Amino acid sequence: MPKKTRSQEESQTLSHALTGKLNLLEAAIQEVREGQTDIVRSLSFLDEKFEELKVTTRRLEKDNEELKAKNKSLDNQVSDLHHKVHDLDQYHRRINLELAGIPESREESPLVLALKVAQCVAPSLKESDIDIAHRLGAPRAGADRRPRSIIVRFNSRRARNAVYDGRKKLKNVTTRDIGVHGSANKFYVNENLTSVTRELLGIVNVERKKAGFKFVWTVNGKIFVRKDEKEPAIIIHTKDDIKKLK
Repeated sequence: MPKKTRSQEESQTLSHALTGKLNLLEAAIQEVREGQTDIVRSLSFLDEKFEELKVTTRRLEKDNEELKAKNKSLDNQVSDLHHKVHDLDQYHRRINLELAGIPESREESPLVLALKVAQCVAPSLKESDIDIAHRLGAPRAGADRRPRSIIVRFNSRRARNAVYDGRKKLKNVTTRDIGVHGSANKFYVNENLTSVTRELLGIVNVERKKAGFKFVWTVNGKIFVRKDEKEPAIIIHTKDDIKKLK
């Protein structure tokens, strides 16, 4: 075999070196390709999970909307029941009246006082027209010495309405005129309202004064206000209706 020249040896060495480099490069490229495959698989996995998450999110959103609708329906039912209970409560009070501002005494007879007030308005009324009369609640203690109201339950709407509708006749009548000793105090005939309506009436009374409305009154548990004698009456059902006074 002929002896290799130096040039041939260098060429062979360079060829071997290049082959090694190419092998390393090919291995690196293969590793990158395998890495890309893993990335593609990971991205595909993440994409599947993302789609599953979107489906789950849409289902949860749908469930949430259904729950909101059910909750709103339940709220409406509860509100409707509250109104029915309130209306029933007020209906049971339809033949009642309250007498406010009459001083208390140990010897008093609320029934006699109620009858005297009733006869100031409708002289034809008799004791038999009144079912029962008594002071409301427990005696007040401490600095609050205001007299408790007398609640009067009549035996008919006719008798009750005769007193309530004629209450303007009591404008110049005082507690002395119905046999109460002491100073001559004004007293008032009011409807027997539910706690809800009573609270609303208190708020309306404050706001109507601010708005310059002269009159406020109730009829069958409903609140009315009027700016003056010439203006029409406004009915107040809820706190939102107070905006009508602005």
